[in-house]
Amino acid sequence: MKCHIVLIDNGSIDGTTDLIKTNFPGIELIENELNVGFGQANNLGLKSALKANADFVFLLNQDAYVENTTLEMLIKVSMANEDYGIISPIHLNGQGDALDYKFTNYIFRNKQLLYDALKNHYSSLIYEVPFVNAAAWLITKKVISEIGGFDPIFYHYGEDANFCQRAIFHGFKIGIVPTAFVKHDRETRIKTKHELFSKGYFDNYLIELKCKYADITLRKSTENVKYEKKKIIKLFIKSLMKLNILVPLKYVKQYNLIKKTFKVIFESRDITSEKGSHYLN
Repeated sequence: MKCHIVLIDNGSIDGTTDLIKTNFPGIELIENELNVGFGQANNLGLKSALKANADFVFLLNQDAYVENTTLEMLIKVSMANEDYGIISPIHLNGQGDALDYKFTNYIFRNKQLLYDALKNHYSSLIYEVPFVNAAAWLITKKVISEIGGFDPIFYHYGEDANFCQRAIFHGFKIGIVPTAFVKHDRETRIKTKHELFSKGYFDNYLIELKCKYADITLRKSTENVKYEKKKIIKLFIKSLMKLNILVPLKYVKQYNLIKKTFKVIFESRDITSEKGSHYLN
């Protein structure tokens, strides 16, 4: 198996690029002058892979680490299950002694996987889920060629939920391989001041909604939008009654962002017989 590494540097200023050039000259390094966000940065790597006629692309976050057999296992399972377009390993924490604290959300979406994991006996090589975050995705060439890359409207968070929606729309399955692992070390990663005050960080609540409602019908989504709006309005009224000026403003912002968020989701689902935007052209 031939593996080519493409590293996207999103405008770092800490000497990372010099370190890569000096110590890892075999890595293809793409340098961005500015941080263009998760989706657009990955799209540069996807374009490079398409140009090189790669059979698979494995996306890996900067805070994730693969085990020696991870890629081999994922590719083996993918070749035996061609109806799966996106395949993920199990995400462990940074120490590798427990699950990544958010990864349990995706395991719960497949009751058979949860049951088999508790019994420590897997009845399948891969288990279907409606969504798994893109920290460690194996994507087939067919998926990239058909549906393209990430929608650049999402700067950080939400782009993987949108990508999964489009993949499912085009008939591809999303799966988790329980015998392949990565360590996702987000618990100990130090957040910079820029990260803490970035739009993506404060919009995390809305991204959870994107992921939560990524696999349900448009009718059900509309019902959930109404529910979320009512919940925010109730919190807004309660905070007003306490004569707290700053808190109500926060809920007004959340309410407006919810409307904007679900508008994007609806637009992404409103694909009839057309392929939709490819984002890699």
